[in-house]
Amino acid sequence: MVVSVMFFFFYLGKEEKTLPLLVLAAVCFAWMFKSPILSALNVAQPDFVESLSIPIQQISRVIVESGELTKDEY
Repeated sequence: MVVSVMFFFFYLGKEEKTLPLLVLAAVCFAWMFKSPILSALNVAQPDFVESLSIPIQQISRVIVESGELTKDEY
């Protein structure tokens, strides 16, 4: 995420003035929502393993719905 923000600021920021501000606003909003707001509401943070299982579930669903994988997809 940090590398992406730096890319937006230094490379695209020269041409597009509002894009770096939008990226910065999105990062600030995500941080504010994740840290202080969820802590104030006593929301338990999910387990790290649980957050890693979501992409695996999505890939499994695609395999089940669309059938077999090609050699490149595997």
